Amino acid sequence: NKIERKIRQEAKEELRAAGKDINSIWSRVKHTAQAATARHLNGRLHGMIKHSEALENKFDRVIAAIEDKGIEVEDLDSKVEDFGNHLATATELYEKSEALLDEAKELKGADGEKDAMRALIDEAKDLGKQSHDALKDAHEIVVELVKQIKAVDSTADLETQDSDEVELVI
Repeated sequence: NKIERKIRQEAKEELRAAGKDINSIWSRVKHTAQAATARHLNGRLHGMIKHSEALENKFDRVIAAIEDKGIEVEDLDSKVEDFGNHLATATELYEKSEALLDEAKELKGADGEKDAMRALIDEAKDLGKQSHDALKDAHEIVVELVKQIKAVDSTADLETQDSDEVELVI
């Protein structure tokens, strides 16, 4: 019985020591992991922004075709402008987020810079979320635009054409 208690006590001590080691290692690398996660999410955001730019080109083409047919659509130009503004905001916030992640990467490994690195990563993540929100607002406008366009011209060509595409640089 004493032997079993002694073995359990030693096992507890070993687990505590291993837990301290794990916490120590994690505290050194968690900022790198958070930065990598933020960078990954920003990569997806970049793809959505490029897709939205292609949509903007598509809308310009479709609206020109509708106008050529002499069809008037109320507030269409202002909605496309709003879409473009949301897209520009999303792009600007994305670029700021990327710049902050680059800055945080430069601080990696510098002594005493964990707090600064954490602050930069947190701010970059926040800007990424704001950019995503701007893209959501732009998407709502896209849904409205498609409904309006289909309502006035059911034959409108909303398929993507080569001229609508934008270059995705990674």
